[in-house]
Formats: sequence, C-alpha cells, structure tokens
Amino acid sequence: KLHIVLTMSPVGSALRVRMRMFPALVNCCTIDWFLPWPDEALLGVSSRQLHDMQGVSDEVKDSVARACCSIHQQVLETASVFEARLRRKVYVTPKSYLDLISLYLEMILEKRAEKDLALRRLQTGVDKIDEANNVVVSLQEELTKMAPFIQQKIKEAEELIPVVTEEQKKADEIKDKVSGEEKVVRAQADEVKV
Repeated sequence: KLHIVLTMSPVGSALRVRMRMFPALVNCCTIDWFLPWPDEALLGVSSRQLHDMQGVSDEVKDSVARACCSIHQQVLETASVFEARLRRKVYVTPKSYLDLISLYLEMILEKRAEKDLALRRLQTGVDKIDEANNVVVSLQEELTKMAPFIQQKIKEAEELIPVVTEEQKKADEIKDKVSGEEKVVRAQADEVKV
C-alpha cells in the first residue's frame, strides 16, 4: 500500500520526453490532472501574499488582490481562445499566478526606491536653495551695513578726481617740455656725431 506522488509540470516538452523514456509512468500510474484554482483560492493566496506590504492601506491591498485574481482569470480565458484559434496550448499554472504577485511586489519595491531617491534629490535641491538664500540675505545685510562707508569712499574719490586731473595736466605740461628738450638734445647729439 505504498503510494508515491510524482508531480510534474505539463509546460514544455519535458513531460512528453519523460513519458516516452518511462512508459510505465503512463501504463502503471494514475494521472491526475489538477483543475485551475477557483476565484476564492486565488483571492486568498493574493491576499496572503500582499498582506505584508507596508505603507499601503487594507482597502488598496484588497483591490490589488482582486485585480491579480481578475488578471489571472483573463489570462486563462485568453489562453483557451488562443488554443481554440491556433491549436497551441498555453499553460497557465498556479506558479505563473504566484510569479504575477511576486513581480508586482518587486515592482512596488523598485518604484518606492525610485520615489525615495527622487525625494532625496528634491530635498537636497531645496536645502541648496535655502543655503543660497541665506548667503544672499547675509550679503545684503553686510552690504546695507557697509553702505555709509561705501558712500564716504565714493565722496572721497569724487573729491580726488579734480586733484588728479590737475596733477595730470601738470604732468602733461612737464612731459611736453621734456619731449621738446629731448628733441633739442638729439639734434645737438646728431650734430656732434657729424
């Protein structure tokens, strides 16, 4: 009264090859083809798998669980239509349903990581803008404090402009005299050379 349960997936050619290699699997065994899961089972599995999602309300978890169930049922219907039209069997197993749920969970984690990265970048940008604003405010305060000193220096510079202009005129006159004397001295030097 020994019972051995041998479970194989019908997907691909592996089952067919094994049946050809070991004909006793067909002749001496009872093949039990399992029926697709009912909606209640699909909903229960997805609810249990999605229960551990953090930061999501229970209402959203229930909606996602129902959506996963609905997607799986639509895939089953589409697979039967595909088989009827093209006579090719597409196997939709419970494993593919579990893969759908795990893929959804992976995508949630990936999108959360992207959102957190974008939030950190945005926060860094805001911090930099605040820092720049603080620097601008401090420079404006410093400029306001230095405004009387700057006005005084401007007045002193304006007072020095006429003095510098007079000195420049005197220097130009002296330069003209020196250049005139230089011409005379060169002329005399040329005569001496001759």
